[in-house]
Amino acid sequence: MLPELPRTPAHEAARHALHNLLNCYLREVAGPAGQTSVHHRSTVHQGPGEAHLEAQLPDAGAEIRVPLEHASLTGNHRYGMPAQFRQPGGTWQSLDWETFAQLVTADLAARTGTPNDELLSQIRQSVEMTEAALSHAGAPTSGDTPLDAYLRSEQALKVGHRFHPAPKSRSWGDATEAWSAYAPELGARFALHYFAVRRDLIMQDSMLAQSTAALVRPAQTLSLQDDFVLVPTHPGQARLLREWPQVRAALSRGELQDLGPLGPEFSPTASVRTLMHPDVPFFYKCSLNVRITNCVRKNAEYELEGAVHLSRVWQQAEPEFTARFPHTRVLLEPAFLSVRLGDTAAQQRETIEGFGLILREQFTAYLQPGVTPLLSGALFGNPSSGLPGQLEQAALLTGLPPRETALEWFAAYLDLLVPPVLHALFAHGVVFEPHLQNVVVGLRNGWPTQVFLRDLEGTKLIAGRAPQAWFEGASDRARQAFTYSAERGWQRVAYCLLVNHLTEVVAELAAFAPESELWPVLAASLRRYQRQHGTPASARQIHGLLSGAPWPVKTNLLTRFARQADREAQYVPLRSPLAHLVPA
Repeated sequence: MLPELPRTPAHEAARHALHNLLNCYLREVAGPAGQTSVHHRSTVHQGPGEAHLEAQLPDAGAEIRVPLEHASLTGNHRYGMPAQFRQPGGTWQSLDWETFAQLVTADLAARTGTPNDELLSQIRQSVEMTEAALSHAGAPTSGDTPLDAYLRSEQALKVGHRFHPAPKSRSWGDATEAWSAYAPELGARFALHYFAVRRDLIMQDSMLAQSTAALVRPAQTLSLQDDFVLVPTHPGQARLLREWPQVRAALSRGELQDLGPLGPEFSPTASVRTLMHPDVPFFYKCSLNVRITNCVRKNAEYELEGAVHLSRVWQQAEPEFTARFPHTRVLLEPAFLSVRLGDTAAQQRETIEGFGLILREQFTAYLQPGVTPLLSGALFGNPSSGLPGQLEQAALLTGLPPRETALEWFAAYLDLLVPPVLHALFAHGVVFEPHLQNVVVGLRNGWPTQVFLRDLEGTKLIAGRAPQAWFEGASDRARQAFTYSAERGWQRVAYCLLVNHLTEVVAELAAFAPESELWPVLAASLRRYQRQHGTPASARQIHGLLSGAPWPVKTNLLTRFARQADREAQYVPLRSPLAHLVPA
């Protein structure tokens, strides 16, 4: 038996990288192809752990085996060490992330006929960033207010998405060390970088009483000419903007003034580009011309417009939604601001994207007394999860033992999340994306009490189900971007809610209650939703779920390997854990 590696940050980063690659390859490639199997100790060669998972990589001429500390119905396994591989005629050898990454890329290149060496460098970069995050020993955000706890949860994702091959990959360019000053995992804090921009070059929209420019103006600023407007940017983005020819030309003509850092220090949240300050009533969703996981995180013009348009739309649905689900809140994105510069359409588009800023509501005004908001992604699928401590508090409140507490906790969490998301989809034709980083749960004494849904910029409307008036007033490009078919909308909600989110919730809760008892809680929640809130449109999909229909899985590995945009990602089927509940 090979010895386990010591748990240094470097070794932990390497271990997580290997496990992420295993998750992706098994779920997206080997699993759908029927090339995996789980063997329990009595039927497999001697090795550590109660069970081993084995998988074939036929196009790379290799097979792997890895011990399982917890075997999951949905593939959200918890792996042991050491992982091993062998090639035909060879002996079993220790498997590290670099070897497995080479095997996976060779296998995919043989399958597709197209190599991709870029993916290896992205994985390596992700490993380096993970090691830096795990090595960071800086003091956590001080303070004991609900927003202090919330910020700590946003900055706690040191490992990232467990089903992405390179969850911490960031295309910082040649200035990785400098860009680390903006990393949420390293506890970054910084002032925004401001430009004064001539008013006729400003693009903005606000559904509030004040203009966006008035909303973002810091309390203490330099005196400013009446025909200029202050525009905040992420300081890392400002470094890039100043190099663009159209920006340099505008600075030289006096149409722009580079004012540098102003105002209080903001903190980056898990998305890196969205910033918060506890005393500012909005999150600032900044443009950042940096590829983070799958996407370059810049705000295109149609996304700026779409965020505010969909906020206006949701305001019309909100009274009915809130009356039905008073403890679930959608955070609006009520304003945007940007700059239009350049002699060509391409330069103008680049500048709009580069300066683009979306304001998102803070939830301070909506928090109920005694409630602490925490990012769901920090509680589930996160090695430093704070879930055990929350369950301990909940158990003290209820007096129940751990197993019953976990089951009751899960039921309460589902009631706050599942019916509202499904009602928005089937009753209003609104497609939210409730993945782990888009949901904030409010806890009181460890117990789920509120849920906040965010990211209206990524929200869609279903043609033929949402009112036709909701599509009017938007530009053709924005309307095209936020319009989905019913099939595509269901696929997106099912992936984000069931696969990305709830499989990780169950995997985390499985330390306290068996999966075989947790998944029936979801089935009961789905039946209750259909009985209390369902529509004819929902009946078919809910019946399919309860009958064990497969769940759609977004292919993060295959998307990165194919160098595709996130919107072009394909889906593969995952055997539903609810299928185990259907009588044979």
